[in-house]
Amino acid sequence: MSSTDLAICETSSACDQYDGKRIQVIGIYTLYDPYPPNKKFKAPPIVRLELSDENKGPFLEPFWHPQSERTSTEIDKFKGQKVCVTGTYYSSQPSNPDNPEQATSLGGPCIYPVETIVAVN
Repeated sequence: MSSTDLAICETSSACDQYDGKRIQVIGIYTLYDPYPPNKKFKAPPIVRLELSDENKGPFLEPFWHPQSERTSTEIDKFKGQKVCVTGTYYSSQPSNPDNPEQATSLGGPCIYPVETIVAVN
């Protein structure tokens, strides 16, 4: 299926209808820091899309996945811009297959794997 045949969503409720399916998500490429402001360590940037209905759009990859740490080149290119991301949308991040069942994980929706990111006018 080509990317032109995929559903496109711009809100959380619209995206949630495609849980586990390959889609295109349009939102603002935004850096997100889940850690408290008084932290004593520097965490790598985490990226999520800010959707048109709220700030809580999907993350680009689950937190545990190595690709969740986006490159500085990508961040510089897309930060603050409206983008279209193609990939499989999950309304809740998949569990890390290397962790025991009872392991704690950050939640929220994500796109995994991210196939493409393109700027949208």
